[in-house]
Amino acid sequence: MRVILSLKNLYLYNLNLVVLLIIIIKPKILQAEIYHYRDELIGARAASMGGSYTALADDAVGLYYNPAGLIQAKNDSLSMSSNALQIKQLSYKEAIGGEDFSQSARSLFPLFIGGSKKITSNLAVGYSLVTTEIENIDEQNMLENINDPKIDADFYLRNLLNNASMTLYGGGLSIKLGDNVRIGTSLFYYLRTAITLNYQFVQGNNGFYMSNSTYRNIENTGLLPVIGLQIDTGPFKWGASVRRGYNLSDNTTFIFNNIRYNDGDDSSNNDPIVSKRELKGFAEDNPLEVVLGMLINMGSYFKITSDVSYIWGTENEYPDEGDYERNPTLNWSVGTELSIMNRLYLRGGYFTNNTFLSEVEEGTMNSLPYINYYGVTFGFSIETKSVGIFLGAIKQRGRGKSQLISNSILIQDMEGTIDIYFFGTTFYY
Repeated sequence: MRVILSLKNLYLYNLNLVVLLIIIIKPKILQAEIYHYRDELIGARAASMGGSYTALADDAVGLYYNPAGLIQAKNDSLSMSSNALQIKQLSYKEAIGGEDFSQSARSLFPLFIGGSKKITSNLAVGYSLVTTEIENIDEQNMLENINDPKIDADFYLRNLLNNASMTLYGGGLSIKLGDNVRIGTSLFYYLRTAITLNYQFVQGNNGFYMSNSTYRNIENTGLLPVIGLQIDTGPFKWGASVRRGYNLSDNTTFIFNNIRYNDGDDSSNNDPIVSKRELKGFAEDNPLEVVLGMLINMGSYFKITSDVSYIWGTENEYPDEGDYERNPTLNWSVGTELSIMNRLYLRGGYFTNNTFLSEVEEGTMNSLPYINYYGVTFGFSIETKSVGIFLGAIKQRGRGKSQLISNSILIQDMEGTIDIYFFGTTFYY
């Protein structure tokens, strides 16, 4: 029996080394949708509960949500969770000529790898790799013989390329202060990349041609500290966390080109009109986020959790060069967990995923898509003393406004969906 346990510990030790090597040598991940903070929920268990994890956070995923809970882990562990499939779709209603435009993205990326270990009864440490903001769009839309009185054109073409991701590598610790208070901190090194290329071509009924191209490339590295607190008061547990990123390097490039050629009866209009804006090397601010959470233990078999997140806004320093203002953003979530014989766990949740962008207003041009989502989550896990297997899904739906056509005041209604199917595995030792 001791030999079997020794072999098991050796296997898990080597597995931890492999995970650490992956974290160290993992290359860049080309990246995601960048106008929301909660497109992906991290960790299989937390995701199943709508991301309401600040007051619970009793495993390695807590390094991301609230590192104070790491000391609450029942055993040392190694956790891995991933999206089996992620589908994002946007539909622009009656965009041109009464036709709907749509775009979609599918991806499969690991979202979390991490482990935790108790050093003493009052001290625990952990490490993790987290991937967020995942998106990969490569779309082409073309309409011919347009009959729309709102737009003077008979041909429209759009090519859209958008790749984005943010990857965090880090670790942290949790300290127990008495029986009812825990504090913790974690520090992540992050790499954020995003490439967007949006090309549009319009051929008018009266002979004019117009092309627009927008190129945006973001490459940022930095540090993200997270500070957390948990307090127990009977059946209630309270949690709080604070985080803000600090850029170490910023390399953001924005290039906008617009060419309009008039070929009408007036020969003086035959010269092309060219406009170009370019900016390189400007930095994007990182907002401060504060999260408050509550956990209610309804006996030993049922839990209810809730979180409220407030993210401060940032200023728009370069409005003409593609920079956008991040407005203050409030999101909330609730989650439940039902234990059956301490082996089968059923979970569900609800959350909001509001955008930080400003609403699209009448009379403006080139506004970014404004859409707020709500989401439901559900999942289950089967757990033993040595292993846990998690399965679940996240469904998000939202509606909003957008301006699909460059340099046009037309506004389109939008509908969006984000569907994620995920799995996870945790080894306890």
